[in-house]
Amino acid sequence: MVKAESPITEYMKIRRYVMTLILRAGQKSVRIPTVVELAEKFGVSRPTVSKAMKELTEDGYIIARPRLGSFTNPARNQMLQDASSKAVIGILEGDGMIAHYTSYLARQHAHMMLELAKLPVMMHLISLTSHKLKEILRDIEAETLDLLIWIGAAENHLPVIQELRKKGHRILLYNSPLNLPGTIRMDYWTAGFRIGKKLMEEGRRNLIYLPAVEQQTIQLEGLKKAYGESGITLNENFFLRSINTCFDDLEKMLRFAPQIDAIFSTIPSHPMLFEILRKNRPDYRETMSLVLPDVREDSPDFNGYTYLYSFEQAARALADRVKRTLDGEDLPADPLPVPLEIKQVHCNH
Repeated sequence: MVKAESPITEYMKIRRYVMTLILRAGQKSVRIPTVVELAEKFGVSRPTVSKAMKELTEDGYIIARPRLGSFTNPARNQMLQDASSKAVIGILEGDGMIAHYTSYLARQHAHMMLELAKLPVMMHLISLTSHKLKEILRDIEAETLDLLIWIGAAENHLPVIQELRKKGHRILLYNSPLNLPGTIRMDYWTAGFRIGKKLMEEGRRNLIYLPAVEQQTIQLEGLKKAYGESGITLNENFFLRSINTCFDDLEKMLRFAPQIDAIFSTIPSHPMLFEILRKNRPDYRETMSLVLPDVREDSPDFNGYTYLYSFEQAARALADRVKRTLDGEDLPADPLPVPLEIKQVHCNH
């Protein structure tokens, strides 16, 4: 029978779980579950559990007492200062399997970490190893968190979130499209609406929309609303739904739909877009208006609009909500939108 997870993954789950128990024990010496109990809890082999326990014992975190079991070592916990008195905050990004941080993600996390560091909390980065509901629930519950921050939770994560909340777990959603209590996100809808108004003022009617991910349509809804209020219905054949094929589809549209006069892209990195434009519409700087996220200065590549991410403001709002939730406040029913700055970008060539 082939195992679903590698021994290394299983080992890290056990080690992380035991380390959290040790952290929470603080200056007390408390008994740690037996090898058999941990093996059953996580569905792993006893040798895997024994390896984790052996290394934690060698590192001084665990004291083995013959015939009594394994216990946390208060002397070792002194090195963690007052960590045991702090709430443990789990941070989960997307599906929990992220391997690389883009500039966007790095800045988002940096500001979030700086604000959370001002609170009396311990931050606990969570990695998942499965997309199966049962295994995700087991892995998150095993972390024994005081609160979970789920960044970018998507529609397919909804059953997990609902089940965890039903069991009493406190969860805040950060920069997620889900309309659930405890959601804090950039106000993409208003950004799309405001930019739509500006594009209409320029007389732009034939617009291509590029998504960053399958679920990212919040800007699009605001954009459609802006045009709809003026009695204009955008051509939905120009709304590219799949990130996997959007650049191929964009090239075809630019080739066979000469009326295109604007492109609204939610993709943070732009090189492929400009390469396609230079190839298929060399005069695009004069004939088209582009909308791109997070452009901080004038560019030689385009004229148009950008919406700037408010990382600092969003992180402050998140830290405030973390504090309020830990203090026992109920989650607000409606998502908290964080305003985005709209800026016109000029071609400087």
